[in-house]
Amino acid sequence: MNSPPQFEMDDAFYESREIRHERPHYATIHGQIGMRKTVFASFAALLKTNRNLDLEEGFLIAEIFMALKKTGFTAYAAAHREFFVMCAAEELRLRSDLLEALCEFLTEKGIMRKTGPGTFRAESRFFSDQGPIPFLLAYKTACNSLTGLLDGSTTYGKDVARDARYLGTGTKLIFPLLGEIFKTRGIKTVLDLGCGNGAFLLTLAETLPGFRGIGIDIDAPTVEEATAALRVSPHNDSIRIREGDVRHPELFPPDVGSPEALVGMGIFHEFRKDGSLVPLLNRYKTRFPKARLFLVEFDTPGWDELREKPEGPKRRGAAIYRLMHHVSEQGLPQSKDEWRKTLEETAWRVVDMHTGPNRLVAFECQ
Repeated sequence: MNSPPQFEMDDAFYESREIRHERPHYATIHGQIGMRKTVFASFAALLKTNRNLDLEEGFLIAEIFMALKKTGFTAYAAAHREFFVMCAAEELRLRSDLLEALCEFLTEKGIMRKTGPGTFRAESRFFSDQGPIPFLLAYKTACNSLTGLLDGSTTYGKDVARDARYLGTGTKLIFPLLGEIFKTRGIKTVLDLGCGNGAFLLTLAETLPGFRGIGIDIDAPTVEEATAALRVSPHNDSIRIREGDVRHPELFPPDVGSPEALVGMGIFHEFRKDGSLVPLLNRYKTRFPKARLFLVEFDTPGWDELREKPEGPKRRGAAIYRLMHHVSEQGLPQSKDEWRKTLEETAWRVVDMHTGPNRLVAFECQ
């Protein structure tokens, strides 16, 4: 009698508890007729617990939410406690059949809730600007080009780049803490380096009486969008956004003046890779000798140190953050202890270190 085929099962196949307990039985009957029953039983367990499904669902959910964000649906759902799919589709000019299918799928995953025939409500922070969708949109193009970046046929910055419009949402979590610090210090004039859409300056204008701020950003479309938004803002007279390169503070426009505080959130690590960070920080000290510097970065240990940290969201977030800086060929982030050592090499003196949420650390320097 011929032996049945020799099925090769790798370790990942036996990852779940149900599958692992089948493995000894499979080993004892390998090459016998009874193997088929065991293999199919293992596949049944695989369909229930295999990480393949987690990966497929995660991919679909990410793509779905990026599309919903771009079409305006996430904002619509967040603004309505409950909505009728047909009404949402008509207002946003979307296909109602596909939109309803997407809502049904997200309901199945616990991200939305179906409240009646064709009616749903949002149940997840995915619909918030503080959720993961801005990050996905910012790096989608770069990730789609990962093959070319890996084999060298694509160059970051020339052939592909991240979408700056969606950057900076992670640092919003430290806005309240910085606002309280500025209020305590009596700081009312701020220069925001790499200001993006100006969200931090707008936050300060709403909380600090007499506040005046200037934002500098290198991305022209972002500056245009921020300036347009300011025109219809009640704080238009107290905030200005200028296009400029934070690598050259000596070239900033004259109206920057002499701010009481400089703020750089998640930007200075980009100058570590080419060794220009310390000289750049020293030029800021020369250009603004009386200002306080608030350098805000994510506490991001190296790979080996990271693996010594306990499992959890902070470690996972740090791993993603570090990886994406390799993908986008930015200067590399580092741990808070390494940041303190770096600042000690400059003309600045660290007078306080403020710990914020989500691994954010603000170094207050004079």
